[in-house]
Amino acid sequence: MLARFLGFHSFGYAGSEQYSLMAVIEAAGLTKHFLARRGIFGGERGVVRAVDGISFTIEAGRTLGVVGESGCGKTTTAKLVLGLEDPTGGTILFEGRDLQGLDTAGRRLYRRSVQAVFQHEFSGGQRQRIAIARALALSPKLIVLDEPVSALDVSIRAQILNLLRDLQAELGLSYLFIAHDLAAVAHMSHTIVVMYLGKIVESGDARTLARTPKHPYTEALFSAALPSHPDERREEIILSGEVPSPLNPPSGCRFHPRCPHAMPSCAEQEPALADIEGRLVACHLYDTDEHRAPIRIAAGASPVS
Repeated sequence: MLARFLGFHSFGYAGSEQYSLMAVIEAAGLTKHFLARRGIFGGERGVVRAVDGISFTIEAGRTLGVVGESGCGKTTTAKLVLGLEDPTGGTILFEGRDLQGLDTAGRRLYRRSVQAVFQHEFSGGQRQRIAIARALALSPKLIVLDEPVSALDVSIRAQILNLLRDLQAELGLSYLFIAHDLAAVAHMSHTIVVMYLGKIVESGDARTLARTPKHPYTEALFSAALPSHPDERREEIILSGEVPSPLNPPSGCRFHPRCPHAMPSCAEQEPALADIEGRLVACHLYDTDEHRAPIRIAAGASPVS
């Protein structure tokens, strides 16, 4: 009914009941490095490691949320998925087919199947719905939403997020949802990946990750977000320093200069993503049982709804 109201009934969508959890997008070892511009005095050009070997999957009818501070690689990841940038390394598969191997017809199909809605398209009034309708006009399978509601006031923001969820349920759409608003990401997403300086530091089920973050960076991010329930208690964590330059990322764990739990090994060895209680975490705190990142969000809080 919602799609018919917006005029989407003629776009050839199947009902959401026909969608299974097949992978629409699979990224493996995805990397994007840029050559830095030369300064006014010349000199060697460095390499900006915008995205540095990340892997993720977006399944049919589901939402992958990507969070992190400015400069973490979120928007570059979106551009790689949209085909606006070519990867330096790694692969992106669309329904099992490598994008790099697509012929002209395959590329055309991919551009129709993957659409985008960006922040500047949402400026209030009816424009946000028009932007969504335009993205849906080609019957896409995946929509990349890059800061889609950040320019809207709270009431309209809630309407648009609910509209997006209703469309997903009815049309079987997949979303790549990128935003600084962590509450919105947790509300919209099935899975969340947390990025820092081009790397994924934690990923897992959205509700679980938002309530009980394990990586110290994730913990700090969500400690500053609005709680999902009035009874939820949070201790805000203030990170020291600034995000280092991707031109010269720190050795070992890239977060260690700002981490309140940093150990000597953190500066020497880069932690690998490991399965910690059903999610992936890259942190030396979990190398042994005696080192556990403290969880500051009350365990009895209600889940994200």
